[in-house]
Amino acid sequence: MLALIWPILRADLEKTMVKLTVAPNFGVGVDWGEVFSGYQGRGTYKNLVRMSDGRWIVADSRTYNFLVFDENGRFLKMLWKTGLRKAESSSTVNRPEWISLLADKYLFVSEPGRIRVFDLEGKEIRSTAIGHPVQCFEALDERTVAIAGSMERTNLPKRYVAGLIDLETGKETIVMDSIESRPRKKAVPMTADGNKTMSVDYPYAEIRGFVRKTPEGGFLAGFSNWPEIEIYDKAGKQLRIIMLKTERAVFEKRVIDAYKTMEDIGKPKFLYKGVIISSRFPIFSQNNPYYYNLIINDERKMLVFYFPAEGDNPVYQTYSLDGNLAQEVVLDSGELELLLTPAAEGIVFYKGDLYALAEKKDASGIRLRFVKCFLKLGSSSEKN
Repeated sequence: MLALIWPILRADLEKTMVKLTVAPNFGVGVDWGEVFSGYQGRGTYKNLVRMSDGRWIVADSRTYNFLVFDENGRFLKMLWKTGLRKAESSSTVNRPEWISLLADKYLFVSEPGRIRVFDLEGKEIRSTAIGHPVQCFEALDERTVAIAGSMERTNLPKRYVAGLIDLETGKETIVMDSIESRPRKKAVPMTADGNKTMSVDYPYAEIRGFVRKTPEGGFLAGFSNWPEIEIYDKAGKQLRIIMLKTERAVFEKRVIDAYKTMEDIGKPKFLYKGVIISSRFPIFSQNNPYYYNLIINDERKMLVFYFPAEGDNPVYQTYSLDGNLAQEVVLDSGELELLLTPAAEGIVFYKGDLYALAEKKDASGIRLRFVKCFLKLGSSSEKN
C-alpha cells in the first residue's frame, strides 16, 4: 500500500545547484600515477574510510593492502608492510571488496565468501566464511556486521537479502528479503498451450542492497529498486520505515550502453511450477532503480543519490533519519567523474565538504584522484 501512495508524497522542493570546486592544496605534490599505478577500473580502488585523527584508508583490491593518506590528502604509506596477495596465480585469499573501520582499531574486510577482521598492523583477528556474496557491509561491534548481499537460486532470479552476521558463530539473521516482499509479479496468457509467461518487475543487474550504520548504534537497510528504507537496532529489531521520494532513476550511461548491446540476446525460457518464465532482461523503465547510492554523513543525515535522466548530473536528496525530506541538490561535478555507481563507494561527506575517489576527465595516464571538494552554490536554482 505504501508503494501506491508514494507518488503523491513528493514535496515540491526547489532544487539547489552546487558545483564541486576542488580544494587546490589537497593532495598537492602527490604523484597519482605512482600511488594508483595498479588502477584497472572502478573495482580496483573503490572504498575509503576516515579515521578519527583525519587520516584516510583506501582499499587496494589488487594487492590486498590499504593506502593511507593524511588529512590533507598526501599519501603516507601502505597500511601494512606487505599485502596479503602478490599475484593472482599465488593468491591464497580473495580480493578485498568492501571495508569498514571500527573504533580506529579493527579493519573489517569482505571478500568473496568470507569476512576477515584485522588490527591495523595487519594481524588477522578473525575469519568467517559466508555462503553468498556481500554487496555492502558495516561493522556494528567486534563480532557483529550488518550485510547486504545476493544469493543464487537454480533457474530463478537472484535473491537479495540484508541482515546481520555473527562473526563468532557464522549465523546469519535476514531482516529484508527481495524475493518475499519486493518484486511484484504479474502473469498474463501468452502461449497456445495454456501456460503463462510471467513478467517479473525485478531488475536483474540494477538491484543493489545497502546497509549503513546509524548514529544510534543500529543500521538501515534497503534495495536500490525499492523506495523503502528500513531502520533496525543492533539486534535486528525494526524501528521504523522511511519512504523515499525519488523518481525512478536511469541507469548510469555506461550501464545503459552495455545492456543495449545485450538487449536482443536474452536467455532461454524455463519452466517453473507450470509457468514459463522469461529470463530476458531488456531495459524496461519499471526496472530502473530509485537510487544508486546512499550514505549517512557526519551531520546524521541520509543522502540518497540518483540520476534523473541519461546524461544528467547526479542528484542527491537529504533526509533526516526520521524520514523527513529536507532538500534536493544537483551536483555539477565539473572536471571530475565521481565513483557513484553501485559498484563503488568512494565518497564521504565530512563537515560540509566532499571527499572522493574520482576520475579527472582531462587527465592523461591514470585519471584516478583522491580529492576534497567544496560545494559551491550555483548561480541559479530551478523548481522541481
